[in-house]
Amino acid sequence: MTHRFFKYCIGLAGIVALSSFFVPEQAIASQLFPEVVLSSEEEAGDALKNDVVCLDISQGDIYISSEGYSREDDGTLTAFEGVYRISGNSREDYGIYILDGIHTVILDDLTIDQRTLRQCCPMIVGEDCDLTLYLHGDNVLFAGAGYSGLVVRDGASVDIQGFGLGSIALMAYPENTGEGLVGTSAIDVEEDACIQYPETIGDEDEIDIYTGDNRLSPERACTYNEEPYLQITYSVSHRCTVLSPEADCTHSQYCLECGREVRGKTPHIIGSAATCTEGATCSVCGETVGDALGHRGVWKLDQVSGNGRYRREVMICTVCHETLYRTVDTGENK
Repeated sequence: MTHRFFKYCIGLAGIVALSSFFVPEQAIASQLFPEVVLSSEEEAGDALKNDVVCLDISQGDIYISSEGYSREDDGTLTAFEGVYRISGNSREDYGIYILDGIHTVILDDLTIDQRTLRQCCPMIVGEDCDLTLYLHGDNVLFAGAGYSGLVVRDGASVDIQGFGLGSIALMAYPENTGEGLVGTSAIDVEEDACIQYPETIGDEDEIDIYTGDNRLSPERACTYNEEPYLQITYSVSHRCTVLSPEADCTHSQYCLECGREVRGKTPHIIGSAATCTEGATCSVCGETVGDALGHRGVWKLDQVSGNGRYRREVMICTVCHETLYRTVDTGENK
């Protein structure tokens, strides 16, 4: 059993699926152009709030199950039901493992290049999984020697969709067995599994699929057997008609089909004005807007101590009428 397959099996055993879940369309919309990429410390709380989690492949393996996700293969799980946006650049043996369940994953300018390694795979979709795979920007899945760029296990289903202008390239790097180079297909689709490639939506759309030595392949074969290289380029136009709720100061408005931002966040609406000690607050979200005004007035001498070195001064704020005191060290003794 290879090292890479062993890691996959450990992750599968460590994350036991109790049930599948359905990912709402609203969650897809907020992923292609998120404002903040979550750090590892922020992932759990913000993900549950936004129905999205943004993961960076350069931080290590990603295991996704029907219950949530894990960054390690020890079974440590972060509960989550939403859309996964995966980006970053890695030349390590890090991979994406869809263990079980129904999922939506967005690859956003993701690069996993394992050509200098052996027996490792960038992405594996487990048995009986149902995966909708959205593409944004340019993505690369190059496998280690002897493996495919994408493996779809028995009974799994993968639907690949592209929006805007971009590409995905997959490569199965040949392995030297001592008796010559032995290669496999760029995408390995096992028995009873299926994969759906991007399709045009309008007359101006363009989708090209190249295999092998950059040969144009107009037909959409199921597995591209014996072809070690697969590249899909897409320019897909889209009219945004199915929209998320109107934008406000807390969120933008997105197209629920392609994820494009239709309208950015609106300015805050001031509910309570700033005071001497607190900034203004938004009447919509309650967020503090701007800084406190600060007290205003004239400091006057109240008393002297320390043989004239320390001066206690008093001020009555002309705005809020609060009485304030301060001690001033003059640095001099009389």
